[in-house]
Amino acid sequence: MVTGVGKSGIVGRKIAATLASLGVPSHTIHPTEALHGDLGRIRPHDLLLALSYSGETEELITLAEILKQDGLPIITITKGKDHDPAQPDGH
Repeated sequence: MVTGVGKSGIVGRKIAATLASLGVPSHTIHPTEALHGDLGRIRPHDLLLALSYSGETEELITLAEILKQDGLPIITITKGKDHDPAQPDGH
């Protein structure tokens, strides 16, 4: 699963499409939609690729925290070298 808001979401859709064309099952999910009913689209065997320029997008952080508690592997790509959106302090 690939997620992001704004431009990061657009980039995420392209990454998911590229992965799918290579035979890697991949879908996008908008973090706000996930928090309002679409969490069921994410399966226990999935991995979340979270894209955020700032690394501080509230919906993305909340989604990452929920999925991290569920043990889902998360890869984040942000501009900050030490930022982890699934941590309360961001590191």
